[in-house]
Amino acid sequence: MKFCHLGLFVFTLVNVASAQDGVLLKHDPSYVKGKTFQSETTSNTEQTLTIAGMALETGSSTFAITGSEVIDDAEGAAQIAHTFEVFQIHLNLPGGIEVSYDKASGQEPPAGNGPLETMQQYFKILSHANWVTTIGPDAKATKVEFQGDSATNVPEMFKAEMSPERWLKETNREIDRLPSKVVNPGDTWTRNSEAELGSGQKFHLSTEYKYVGREEHKGKPMDHVTITTKTVVYEIGPESTLPLQVKKSDLKIDESAGDLWFDPELRHAVETSHSLHITGDLILVINGQELPSKLDLKMDNTNVVKK
Repeated sequence: MKFCHLGLFVFTLVNVASAQDGVLLKHDPSYVKGKTFQSETTSNTEQTLTIAGMALETGSSTFAITGSEVIDDAEGAAQIAHTFEVFQIHLNLPGGIEVSYDKASGQEPPAGNGPLETMQQYFKILSHANWVTTIGPDAKATKVEFQGDSATNVPEMFKAEMSPERWLKETNREIDRLPSKVVNPGDTWTRNSEAELGSGQKFHLSTEYKYVGREEHKGKPMDHVTITTKTVVYEIGPESTLPLQVKKSDLKIDESAGDLWFDPELRHAVETSHSLHITGDLILVINGQELPSKLDLKMDNTNVVKK
């Protein structure tokens, strides 16, 4: 289960420079020791998975504010420390079960090792996570390192969700959205990516980005890029502990719309939003039995970077 797009917590900076008739959209940040910023992320999902005629409805909503500080600006190895200043999550599970966690409440998760108890224990560890991202000379992340309980006490069933390798991959996936070349209004580029959903599940996505041009946004001139996801394939990897496999995935994008806004004065993305509606047929295999299934999934994500 994917609770939130964690890769969005590390903001993407771009260097926007005039060149010929277009602009250069290239990840080229400048990190100064002591600089602080916040990243505000909202994520909502609604899903109906129908297996052999039985509809299972789930949903989630997450709101998080990540505080970040550049703690080392050494050339070729800048380091950024992060923590969640706000973390709120609410899940609607099949059978009318609801699970919530709010870091500000100070609530203690229930004891026990059942799935729901373990999930709430994980939410507490996640919400109190401290991690450091190291940025290399090519402006890409080279390492993510967790500290404290978030490095040692993650429940076994959620270790993949909080692995440094996964967070590093998602951080660089966000960075790699940029074309790193001169673009003109109307130019497009495509990125193929994997969206980790948890428990070994993932979407293989093909997404088109289009440079629209410079427009006024929130009272300032900004560079506008639109996002449209074109194709999706669902996979459950061999490492998954889920009691099912995917024999066939015939999913389609019913609707996709998103925007990236770059502030040329601040030289970084100040706002990203993306909505996605996925539907289609699946053939799932449980205990050797093939089960015709249907998926209807809506996902909405927004990220705003603040000074």
